Amino acid sequence: MFHGTRRGAISMHADLGIDEQLSMALTGHRDPGVHRRYRQLRKQQVLAAQKVLNEKLGGGQK
Repeated sequence: MFHGTRRGAISMHADLGIDEQLSMALTGHRDPGVHRRYRQLRKQQVLAAQKVLNEKLGGGQK
């Protein structure tokens, strides 16, 4: 149960723009690699990134 709560908290921190170092202090992680593995990417984030990339690379032009 704690594992899922920690994953959710780290994902929320990232969504809110909380600095990784501060997030690590809040969650008790010492290793940035471990901390990053806990973060969950959300489908909306992936789709938004794809849209930005398409626009920047000219894919959004008609």
